[in-house]
Amino acid sequence: MKRLLVWLALLWVGLAITWPVAWGEEFHVSLKGDDANVGSLAAPLRSISAAATVASAGDVVTVHEGVYREQINPVRGGTSDDKRVVYQAAAGERVVIKGSERITG
Repeated sequence: MKRLLVWLALLWVGLAITWPVAWGEEFHVSLKGDDANVGSLAAPLRSISAAATVASAGDVVTVHEGVYREQINPVRGGTSDDKRVVYQAAAGERVVIKGSERITG
């Protein structure tokens, strides 16, 4: 039992040290956001393009519910399969990306 507790403690310390390096930052995008924001959950960016300009290898861009009408041209894609920029829809939310413009009138 003591050996198990020591092993679990070492595992926890190892994860605490390597987690930020291995996984990078998470940037949030929301139609309610502003591209002048930092991209946190509380202060999301407005466009996926803005997130693409700040995301680096190992980062995750989480896009929240809505229709995004923009062209996205990521500046960086990552350095390998293990250290890439990941773009994902927020869990349980529907995200649509369209390059078209809305026609009115």
